[in-house]
Parts: sequence; C-alpha cells; structure tokens
Amino acid sequence: MPGLPLFFELPIVNADKPLLDRPEILHRLAQFRGKQRVLLTRSPLFVGKSALFPGSVFVVGFDTAYRLLAARYYGGDAQRDAALGQIASHGCRFIVAGRLTDGQFRRLADLELPSAFGDLFVDLPDFRCDISSTALRGGE
Repeated sequence: MPGLPLFFELPIVNADKPLLDRPEILHRLAQFRGKQRVLLTRSPLFVGKSALFPGSVFVVGFDTAYRLLAARYYGGDAQRDAALGQIASHGCRFIVAGRLTDGQFRRLADLELPSAFGDLFVDLPDFRCDISSTALRGGE
C-alpha cells in the first residue's frame, strides 16, 4: 500500500492480556524512539480500532487474525459478523502475515473466513519471521 503513512499501534488494553502499566508502556515505546511513530490506544478490538483509524490497513500476524475472527470475542457469530461489517464500513482491511503456531507455519489460507468478509483480508506472501513480539522485546 504505497503512499500510506506508517504507524505502529501499542494497545494499552488487550482482549487477552492484562492492562499494561506505565513502566511496561515506556519500555515498549523505547524500541521505537527516533525510528517510528507509535499510537497508544485503549481499544482492545479491531472494531474499535477501525473507528479510531478509518481507512487503515492493519498488518497482523496469523494468530491475531485468528482471534479477530473468533466469535467468542463478540458474543457469537452474528455479533462477529456485525463487527466485521463495521470494520468494512470504516474502509479498513487486514494484511495477514504467516506465523508459527503450535509448531506449524500458518497463513491466511488456513483461516476460515466468513464468505461475506473474505475481501477484508489479504495474504502477505513470502514473509516469514518466527520470533514473537515478546522475544523481540527481549522478554524470552
């Protein structure tokens, strides 16, 4: 997506993890200092992120895309589909990078996409980096 501005997002609130405290936020921000722009949010789900950043293309790993499609985060399939519809109405899309998950490299083709929303997702071909964000931060 040439020509689009690049931002990293650091969610202080995550649907699966504890709230980040100030020292951890500062630690994570330090890796970007002088290199990249970072947006701090309190939006744990992409339906909220899409409202904050309409027209955005989010780059996510397979594991995040898997959770994004999991009905349990929304209260059921119908609510998930409504959320995906809101994301689409905000003009947002997702580029999905493959990730090593449970000992297997998985990519977009391994996800069950709701047929009405398949065009929201694009595969990031020829990319592989088998290191977690925790390991990148020096936590493993």
